[in-house]
Amino acid sequence: MKTPRDEIQERILTLKENAVSRLIKGVFLLGLIAVPLSVSRALYTGWLPAYTVHISALCFFAVMYFLPNKLPIQFRVWSILIFSALIGGIGILNYGAVGNGMMWAMFSLIIGLFFISNRAALITGCILLTVFAFSLYRFVFLGYGFPGSADLYVASFASWATTLFGSIMFVVLIAVTITEHRQEMDELLLKLSEQNQTIEEQKQHIEYQANHDALTGLPTLRLANDRLEMALKLAKRQDTKAALLFLDLDGFKAINDNYGHDCGDHILKNCAERISAEIRESDTACRIGGDEFLVVLSQIESDKDITQLCERLVSSIKQPINYGSHNLFVTVSIGASVYPSHGDGSENLRRSADQAMYQAKKSGKNNYHISIA
Repeated sequence: MKTPRDEIQERILTLKENAVSRLIKGVFLLGLIAVPLSVSRALYTGWLPAYTVHISALCFFAVMYFLPNKLPIQFRVWSILIFSALIGGIGILNYGAVGNGMMWAMFSLIIGLFFISNRAALITGCILLTVFAFSLYRFVFLGYGFPGSADLYVASFASWATTLFGSIMFVVLIAVTITEHRQEMDELLLKLSEQNQTIEEQKQHIEYQANHDALTGLPTLRLANDRLEMALKLAKRQDTKAALLFLDLDGFKAINDNYGHDCGDHILKNCAERISAEIRESDTACRIGGDEFLVVLSQIESDKDITQLCERLVSSIKQPINYGSHNLFVTVSIGASVYPSHGDGSENLRRSADQAMYQAKKSGKNNYHISIA
């Protein structure tokens, strides 16, 4: 199975292959016009090494153009880099700053940066800079003469046309390279963003499942413990009270045994909804397993608030629950412990609430009991 990383790497490789194919196509088609014009200058300059390189490059690009899927991507990229650097270097040596050598030198640097590596571009740049320095020395300090007649070169249609098509070729190829890369990278970044969003959603879903009961949707004991710690810290900071209720359903096992687990699940979900309906948004109800629930209460103003809530919970849960053609009944036994009266930590409060719940069961169930300090 492919990972998102593998898919992105394949997408990047496809991006490079598409861009290189377009570059080869552009060089070949424009070269069909530019190379004959360039070679025609031999009439007044004599045959120069640049013309041999131009013809060789055109032939080689023709091979790559007609055999696009036969040559590896790295071979094609290095071929573009080498030939463009050769054309740039020889153009600088023959014509100095007058011809298209500088543009092709820049193009080779861009090819190296975009498709190979910074190191390849740096080496290419150093070589071309050395060629430029040598050409500068020859033309400026040694008085090297321009090949052929300089006046004839400047007045020649071929020289102007070659410069024009060379410039067009350079601009088109650079535009294609940058535009295609930008478009493909935008799509790649969008896909990566969507994958990250999916991963984040999956992470949140997994985290939700880890912290919530699958049946009732209530938080689990793990999340309830975190909420209880937060409630205790808030109570200490604001000098208020917090409370913990331990709820255990009465008669649930008999219903589960007589009517089946589906019915038992229906009862649990219904009781969870009733518990959630009676507490505040700032409070937390959770199912800790079986038919047992905890309720974390924060910022309690008085013990009367706890008493009233316990009475509402007892009254609400004992109401009949419809299941098919049956009206089923369960009740609840509630034990309550209050911070700081019944403990200064979560473990102490949990123990006190548990003991208070058993006291409520001993007193006849369907009742509540608040722990004694």
